[in-house]
Amino acid sequence: MVALPDIKERFSAAGSTITGGTPEQFHEYWKSELAKYGKLIKEAGIKPESGS
Repeated sequence: MVALPDIKERFSAAGSTITGGTPEQFHEYWKSELAKYGKLIKEAGIKPESGS
């Protein structure tokens, strides 16, 4: 589905790039992103706001 020209165009217009892969590859990518941004958040001392 992500290879369809209209889908690629919509994602491209939104500034996204579509890449294919296996579920395992996506899982590894997601883990690396969580680790990267988790480290940045911790180093910056960012804390969640309490909701009302």
